[in-house]
Amino acid sequence: TRAMVPGDVVQRPDVKLGKAKCDASDFPFHRLEEVLGLETKRAVVEGQVLKQDDLRSPILVRRGDAVAVFARSAGIQVRATARAQEDGGKGDLIVVESLLNRERFMARVSGIHEVEVFAQAADADAATGDGERRTAALKPAMMERRRR
Repeated sequence: TRAMVPGDVVQRPDVKLGKAKCDASDFPFHRLEEVLGLETKRAVVEGQVLKQDDLRSPILVRRGDAVAVFARSAGIQVRATARAQEDGGKGDLIVVESLLNRERFMARVSGIHEVEVFAQAADADAATGDGERRTAALKPAMMERRRR
């Protein structure tokens, strides 16, 4: 590798594939395609063997950013707005806070200023007191009416 500073994006001229002594616990990369487009977390010196802990997906959401929150399920998409509580790259799970009620929840970064949550069957989240959870689901006929 060439010398790089934190935040540099790895491009083909920056790296070469070669043999090096390292432990499997170092989680080295085995193909160039695995590192291209990733961002350095810390300074890298020329010739250093890159390990998975040295790189990350580029930050797409920064702490404090307003983000679009998408929930998709069975052909239905809902969009809301929240504020990111931490930085995240594509695929990272981060905490976001609803702008409506300040409720915090986990969401996966899916794009620039975008996150997604995974909708489940309508979960009433109703504890019954005996540790059981009840879920509510619409009957098929009711779902058809709501899709129209």
